[in-house]
Order: sequence, then C-alpha cells, then structure tokens
Amino acid sequence: MNNVVLPGYEPARLVRLMREAIQRCELDLRGSVVLTEAAIGAYVVTPILAAMAGAECVFAVTRTTRYGSTDQVMAHTREVAKRAGVDGLIRIIVEKSADVMARADIITNSGHVRPIDVATIAYFKPTAVVPLMYESWEYRSADLDLIACRAKGIAVAGTNERHSTIDVFSYLGIMAVKLLLDAGIAVYGSRVLLLCDNPFSQFIERGVCGAGAVVDCVRGLSAANNDAPTTLS
Repeated sequence: MNNVVLPGYEPARLVRLMREAIQRCELDLRGSVVLTEAAIGAYVVTPILAAMAGAECVFAVTRTTRYGSTDQVMAHTREVAKRAGVDGLIRIIVEKSADVMARADIITNSGHVRPIDVATIAYFKPTAVVPLMYESWEYRSADLDLIACRAKGIAVAGTNERHSTIDVFSYLGIMAVKLLLDAGIAVYGSRVLLLCDNPFSQFIERGVCGAGAVVDCVRGLSAANNDAPTTLS
C-alpha cells in the first residue's frame, strides 16, 4: 500500500512540525538505540522523531489494530520517514525480540511495546531508560513494572506535559469542544457539568468556557448538587 493519506496527517506538514518540536525541545538522541512503536495517524511520528533527533537505530513494534493493519502502519511510517530523510534508520518489527530489547538504550512506554513487565525488563541493559510517555501521576502498573526497573537500576521518567515546549494540556479544551459538537451539543450557550478529579480540569473548563458555555466543575457525581446542569462532559 503506497501513498497513504490520512485526514490531517499530510507528510510534509508532519515533518515540518517534527523538526520544530525537536528544535524547541532540544532533543538529542545521537548514538542511541531506541525501541518504540509504529502506529497509525498522529502516532506515526514517534519512531520518526527519534530518528530525526539522531538515534543510531530505531526499532518500531507494530501490530494490526482496529485503527489500521500492519501493512498500513508500515506504509504510513515509511512514507513520512522518507520525507524526513530517515527511512534507513527505522526498522519496523512485529515482536519484541530478546536481541532488540538487549540493544535498546531507550524503551518508550508505548502501546505496542507494552507490557514492560519483569520478563521484558530482564533483557534490558542496566543503563537503559524508560520514558513513561505521559505524566508521572498517570502511571499504571499494568503498563510498566516499576519495581523491576528499580531493582535493575533502570531509570523511568515521566513527561511534564504542561511544560511550555510541550503544552499538551492546552489541547484538552479544544478536544472537549469537538467531542461535544460531535455529540450534537451546541456548546455556545449550554450549561455543562464537568466531572474531573485530576489536573485536566482547568484546561477543559477554560476551553469549553471559551466556546461560550457555562461550566460547573466538580470532582465527581457525589459532589454535584441537585441544581447542577444536566449536560455532561
């Protein structure tokens, strides 16, 4: 399958955005071997970013999912990688082999790489590092065995998604508005009850209010009083 086209993921634009992100974050992976995932849509960028940032070799695990087949993932990854000039640095694989795991300096806690369990960690070199790929407070033991990593001296790092060079949380309000519109709710003029018990709340509330809604934010249903609005987000 060639010339994969997915809405919103035009290869030239992706390459430009990746170059800007690498420069903004001062990402330097020169000399590293990276084990990550290859996936469809926006997630295509992960192995390509690593290669563009100077990784010596990137192994990208993939599998067929409801979002796309293995062939589609491979074609999409290769198309964007070629645009970025790093196609030769990325090896797409369908399983985490012992050899690959033993070579990796950086292992991302990504969907197709999980679970990073005791059996997997046993192959890692003691100098390997594992980026959580999300904030530390979102850690899930089913994804990664933190105890096994500590026992082997492997560093695990969360991502500060609120850092100005990353700023993931600012997208949450836009996403909430889109989901409400997709559900047939006219956001402007609506009253919205936002149930949120984590740091996402202020960003979602800001975005939905910015679209013209009145938002009541509580940590859970038990905290919502009888007069609370009935539109749920």
